[in-house]
Parts: sequence; structure tokens; C-alpha cells
Amino acid sequence: MTRLAPLWQQGGSYAASVDRILPATLWPSGGVSGGAVSAVANTMTVSVAPGTVAVVLQAGQGVALCRWDAAEIVTIAAAPPAGQSRIDLIVVQVRDNALDAGGNNDFVMAVVTGTAATTGSQVPPAVPTNAYALAQVLVGPSIANLNTATITDLRTGPLAAGNRRVKAYATANQSVPAATQTTVTYAATFTQLLTFVKNGAVYLRGMQLVSATGSTSYNSGLNGYAEMDLAAGDTVLTAIQGNQAFSTLGGAPYVQMTVSLIGPT
Repeated sequence: MTRLAPLWQQGGSYAASVDRILPATLWPSGGVSGGAVSAVANTMTVSVAPGTVAVVLQAGQGVALCRWDAAEIVTIAAAPPAGQSRIDLIVVQVRDNALDAGGNNDFVMAVVTGTAATTGSQVPPAVPTNAYALAQVLVGPSIANLNTATITDLRTGPLAAGNRRVKAYATANQSVPAATQTTVTYAATFTQLLTFVKNGAVYLRGMQLVSATGSTSYNSGLNGYAEMDLAAGDTVLTAIQGNQAFSTLGGAPYVQMTVSLIGPT
């Protein structure tokens, strides 16, 4: 058994790899705040906005926390010839002499240049060891600048620890036809059965209310709660379905949806 020295204890002494246990505990899969990548007009360069990135290092070495407070400019290699394209990666890469024997102890913004291939068949390169991918850049044939290049954001995993919350309200009433699952649009809605929908499929059915035949309004509230794992690009919505039509339901502050981030996995 190895009992490591407590981090930052007075008079303590330990290797940097032990100190990196703390960011590895907070962000085991890495994460980013800021760092958006955009093309610089009329050039073959991109700008990386100020940010902070938790970079997962090679096995057993924890996570390195990298921060920069001004935009970084990164130059892309010349475009491939006619008929070919390639995908480049923009990465934050940690350089640590103890890990790579490269003589550096810092981090850099780097381009990983992809392999040119017939347009439509190009594939992105692998993310290097000790690096975090911020974006992909699709470099088209014979282009002289990146004005028309496609930049795909690869940033995932929020860096901030703890809870993030957003709340949406309906601002107007919404019609709800009978026996039809109706998406809550915020402007709007409420009725008999509340449903949580993930990527177009029912994820969880929530609270149900029963009213007298012919009733077209409720005085009691309808609510529900769901926890779900989400990946980049997933969509979540709430939907309402009743056995009769409702036409005067909703409006702030009665219809609202609150989404809280429990934490990255």
C-alpha cells in the first residue's frame, strides 16, 4: 500500500504527478472553459479564444490544467490540390520532459495535420498523447484562405465543478390537441400527462392528472423530474398529452423547465 503525502500540507514534498491527482479528481475525463476556435479572415490561420483546459495525460499521470488569457493564433498548412481535402485538428498539447523527454515543460496550441484524400473520403487524425482536441478544420482543395473552411467544435465536458442550471419559461398560452403528444415550446403548455423526450424518443413518463369529462382547465400543478446521461448533440424536451383538447393553458410563471448539470461523467 502507498500512502501519499497530503496535497499542499506544510512541509510536504511530492512529485508533480501526485499534485495532478487533484485536477484528475475534479475532471477525470478532461474539460474546457472558453477556447473557441474561429478562422481569421483572409488567412490560413485560426484564432483560439482565451480559456482553460483540463488535459488528460498518459496513463497514471493525472490531468494537467492549462490556462491562457489572450487569443492564440495557429497556422494551418497549405491546402491540398484540386479534388482533395483533409481534416486538421486544433489541440492543446502538454509538453512535459518527464513524460516525453522533449526538454520542455509547458503547453502549446498545435495543429495535427490530417492526410489529404479525395474530397468526401478524408478522415480526421488521432488526437496525440497528452493533448485535448478543441476543433476540427476541414481544409478544402486549393483554397488560399480559411474563409470557407468548415470548423467543427470538439469541446466537451464543462470545466466548472458543481452545478450549472438554466431555467426556461413559457411566455404565452399554447393549444394542445386531444390525444396528441405536443412538445412544450416555452412559449407554452400544460395538460394531463407530462413526458420527457430524449433525441425524439420517450425517455420517462411523469405525473398524470385526472379531471372530469369536459373540463378544459386545471387548478392543480403538473410536474416531473428526470435524470439522464447526455452526450454532445443530444436534445431534450418535455411533451404533454391529454385525452381532450386544451386551448388556454400555459404562460409564465406557470409553465417552466429547469435543467441542472449534475456533473460530467
